Amino acid sequence: MKKYVLLFLCLIITPSLLALNTQEGLTPWPIIEKSTPAWKILENLNPSEKGNAIIELELDDKASEISTQEARLIEVKWNEGNYNEAVALLKECPDLYYASIGIQWKKPEFKSVKWENDVQIGTRDSIIDIAFDVDTVTGHLFTALLYQTGSVYKFCINMSTDTGMTWAETYNWTANPTYEIDIDAVVYGDYLYLAYTYTNNTQGRMRRFYTSDGTSDGVYGNVTVIDEGTVLREIALASSNDHTPVNVYYFAIMEDDSLRYYYSNSAVSSWYSLKPEIGNADRGLDACFDPPGTGSFVWASYVGTDDSLYAVARGPWEYYNLYYFGTNSNAKTSIAAYKDTVIVFYPYTISGAFNYLRYRISYNNGTDWYTGFFGNADTISLVDVTGRHNDGFGVAYSDWTTGIGWRGMFRHRDYESAWTSPVEFADNVPRITVKPEIERVISGVYGIVYAMYPGQTVYFDRSDWPSGIDNTEELDKINILNVPNRFIVNGNLKCIYTLKNPGNIKLSIYNITGQEVKILDRGIKPAGKHSCELNINNLSSGTYFIYLIDSDGGIYKEKVLLLK
Repeated sequence: MKKYVLLFLCLIITPSLLALNTQEGLTPWPIIEKSTPAWKILENLNPSEKGNAIIELELDDKASEISTQEARLIEVKWNEGNYNEAVALLKECPDLYYASIGIQWKKPEFKSVKWENDVQIGTRDSIIDIAFDVDTVTGHLFTALLYQTGSVYKFCINMSTDTGMTWAETYNWTANPTYEIDIDAVVYGDYLYLAYTYTNNTQGRMRRFYTSDGTSDGVYGNVTVIDEGTVLREIALASSNDHTPVNVYYFAIMEDDSLRYYYSNSAVSSWYSLKPEIGNADRGLDACFDPPGTGSFVWASYVGTDDSLYAVARGPWEYYNLYYFGTNSNAKTSIAAYKDTVIVFYPYTISGAFNYLRYRISYNNGTDWYTGFFGNADTISLVDVTGRHNDGFGVAYSDWTTGIGWRGMFRHRDYESAWTSPVEFADNVPRITVKPEIERVISGVYGIVYAMYPGQTVYFDRSDWPSGIDNTEELDKINILNVPNRFIVNGNLKCIYTLKNPGNIKLSIYNITGQEVKILDRGIKPAGKHSCELNINNLSSGTYFIYLIDSDGGIYKEKVLLLK
C-alpha cells in the first residue's frame, strides 16, 4: 500500500511541465541494435508455448522464390509439431535468419488481472502504441499493442468477448530486425484490419484477423499498401463499417512532409491512391469515417510543419487550416465525426505549458468551425475522441494538477449538447507518452484502453464502471467498495460497500502522505450492502484514499478528490 502512495507523492511534487517531459525515463525511439535471430525466438519458447503456437514467417517483398519456399516448408514443419526440425532448417537459411515471426495461439487463455476497478489486458509491458476497435456485430472488443522487448519490436492482438471483463491474446508478432513506429486497427466486415510500418518504416503493411475468434487470416497473409521508397512517420486507419461496408482507408505522413491517402476495394484485396497535394504534414495524425448526413466523408487531422492544426476531408478533398497549434514534438490530434458534425481535439499551449484541452467543431461538414475548450489544468497530455452511432462524442485524456498529479479523465456529450462533468477513469497513473484509446462498446457505454506509469502495462476501463465492476463472480472479487462520486465539492463523502460473507471490517480514509485521517466504519458486519457518510468540511482540499480491509486481509481501495 505504501509504495503506491509514495509513487503518487513523488509525482505531485514535480513541476507540471517538467513532469510532461520527464515522466518517461526511456527515449521513445532508440537506435536499434542487432536483433535476435528468428530461430532463437522460436527455440526460446517453452514447451507449452511451442505446442500452442502456429507460426507465420514474414519476408521482405524482395525475397527470392527459394527463400519463400523455404519459409513455407519451415512453417509446415513447425505447425505439424516438428519443432526441432523447423528450428534447424531456419538456422540453415541465411535469408531467413532475421525473418519476422507471427504466432497465432491455438488456445488463447481468457483471464482478467484486476487492479483497483480496471482490468489489465495481458502482461505485455514497454507499450509504445495502442489501437482499439469494436465489432458491433459480434460485440467483441479488440486491442492491438505495439511494445518493445530489448531491441526487438512486437505487436499483439487481444480480444474480449464480454465487453472488456476478460481478455485473451490471440496473436503475437515480432518485427525482426526492423523497428516499428506506429500501428492502427479497424473493424471492417468480418475482420479486424491491422496496419503497421515495416522494413525500417519504408513500407505500410496490413494484416487481418477474424472478428469471430481473433485468429489470423493466413490466406490473406500480409499486404504491402504503401511502398514509395521513403520513410513513413505515422499511419492511421479508418473504416466505413458503421454504415455500409465499402472501404478501408489508410493514411500516412511521409518523411518528405506529404500526406498519403490509400483506399481499398470492398473486398480489401486491392488498394488505390489519390495522393492529395498536401506537403505540410508533420505529426499527430488521426483519421475517421463520417457516416452519411448531407455528405459522406473520410476525415484526417494532423499538425502541420507550421505548427498549425489541420483537418482534411475526402469527398472530394477539402482542406481546413483550423488553428495555430504551437510547437511540441509529442503533439497528437484526434478527430471524430458523425453525419454532419465533426470535431478535432488538441492540447493548447499557454505560457509554455499545455494548459487547456481545446477542440474545433463543425456542424455542417466543415463549412463553419467553432472553438471550445475544457477547464484549466497545469498540464494536459494526449487525447482521443470517438463519435459513433447516435451516442454522441466520448473523449479520454490525461491531465496534471498540482497536489493531485496525473489523472486519466473522461467526458461525454450528445452531438449538440454540453459536455458532462469530468470523471476520472484510470485507477493507475496514466502514461503520458502513449495515447489512450476510447470507443463506444455498447449503447451508451464507452471503453478506454490506456498504458500505466511506471509499469508500462495496459488497462481497460468502462464508463459504467465508475466505482467498481458489478459482475463480481467473473472477476473473482469477494467484496465491493463503491464511492458514487469521486469528485466532491463541499457536501458529504458517501461510501457504499458490499460484503459477500459476514466479517470484521475496517473502512478508513487516508491522505496522500499515507496518514489515516478518519475511521469511517469498523466492526463485525453481516453480509450485504452497507453505507456511511463523512462531512468533508474539516478536511483540506486534495486527493484522499478510501480503504476497506476485511477479515481475510483483503484490501479494496478508491481514490477521491475533495475540493472546497
